[in-house]
Amino acid sequence: MWTHEIETVEAIQGVLNELDCSDICRRCVLRLAGVKKSHEFLKVADPPTPATDQDPTEPESKKAKLAEAPLSIPPCCRACLGIMQDSIMAEALSQIGPQLTDCPFDADHFTLAVSVPTSLALREHSLKLILTDRVPGFFEGCVVPVKQAWKWINGPKFEAVMGKKFVTGDSCQFFVEFQVTLAEDEAEKACLVDMCKLEYLQRQHKQKTYHMGLVTRVALEKSLQDVSDEQFRKHYPVPPTRPLSRFQPDVKMTHNSIFLAGRYNKYSRELPQTPWLVDGERKAESSVEELIISDIKEALVFDSTNFSSSGREDVDVRMLGDGRPFLFELTNPRQTMFKPGELYEIQKKINAHSKIVQVHDLQLVKKAETNRLKEGEDQKTKTYNALCRLCPGKNSTNLMSMTDIKAKLELIKNLELKQRTPIRVLHRRPNAVRKRSVYFMEVTPLTSDQFKLRLSTQAGTYVKEFVHGDFDRTIPNLSSILETEKIDLDWPAKTHPS
Repeated sequence: MWTHEIETVEAIQGVLNELDCSDICRRCVLRLAGVKKSHEFLKVADPPTPATDQDPTEPESKKAKLAEAPLSIPPCCRACLGIMQDSIMAEALSQIGPQLTDCPFDADHFTLAVSVPTSLALREHSLKLILTDRVPGFFEGCVVPVKQAWKWINGPKFEAVMGKKFVTGDSCQFFVEFQVTLAEDEAEKACLVDMCKLEYLQRQHKQKTYHMGLVTRVALEKSLQDVSDEQFRKHYPVPPTRPLSRFQPDVKMTHNSIFLAGRYNKYSRELPQTPWLVDGERKAESSVEELIISDIKEALVFDSTNFSSSGREDVDVRMLGDGRPFLFELTNPRQTMFKPGELYEIQKKINAHSKIVQVHDLQLVKKAETNRLKEGEDQKTKTYNALCRLCPGKNSTNLMSMTDIKAKLELIKNLELKQRTPIRVLHRRPNAVRKRSVYFMEVTPLTSDQFKLRLSTQAGTYVKEFVHGDFDRTIPNLSSILETEKIDLDWPAKTHPS
């Protein structure tokens, strides 16, 4: 350490000894002094235990008794609650050891985090008040956060227990969070409600905003910025008192989501893309999403899924051609590395269990690539076939001949539509006007009043509504173009994305 760091460390230690706070561990003293060298923290050990702190002049019989005595664990540090002390952390690691050694995640490296009681911020603020007054040159902005120093010390320890490499930085996908709970945490931080009565009275009336609790760590640190030293001392002990109980350890392991992508074909006219529920009642037995995810769930372990696709088709519309791109986000997956052919085997099981939905090109993609699923979605083109029938009303003129219909429709290119949200989907989509394009149309006459219409459209176009008009919520539509009162869609369209 530099000379001024050593002087600050010794000055802080002297003040703490005077205040009968010698139970504050040496590592917390280094933190408070602003020492930022990890190796300085690693050099510090707990005070010697009775078995090793022996006077060489003691009789052999007394030495033997001391050696047989159980090793003492030093008092719990009132600044860090003991999480910076080797012997206390050794005890905590022995409690959570089975969870770490039986880790179900296949990641070969991890990064470390620690979750501490909210009241720890109160304890540190209390110490800073003393040191600001009594240690020349003390600057609270230089104090090393307890979480940062804890990682320096405990990263190698967790590495040894887990048999995985400990890394730092934002690139790691697997997180091991050491969770610390203290029985008196709620009672300690309750003093903040008295310190900031008006602020917390307002919070009590905003339960939705503060559903995570009235006093969170971020809220506490923000509130303390507006609390005077005098007000703080009135409601919280300075220096902080020793903790009444030992903290309880736990561990939580999480992995960032992985993303499985592919394409699906749908051959049924009675299958929605996602679960179809109206007021809690299921309207269809299954869905594309459920048929695909079923076999993925059998093969892989994860917490939950999020499904998305490049557009969607109606329940009574097939998805043919190359299929529709889709994506599953698997949250907190246990397996993230796959051998060649492993995903293909899952794909085979999906296709074996369902004839109405078939999947191909199932693959693992990076998060950065998932944006491509939605990017340019409106610029993609889709090709549809629809069987149309002219239905003249009482006020209609004679029907156009199929020759005239074919000539008129096939002459139209890049027709711009204004489509108000169809009545059939108003229950689940906002009422808005969307601009879409029909690029070209081809007509195959069948009878005097029926023809097959093949049309290429911008993705997102409501094709059914373009055909029958949807009470003129789509303008123009086939009825208005052909100047007939009504055109029926005799059977659902089928789609080929291109």
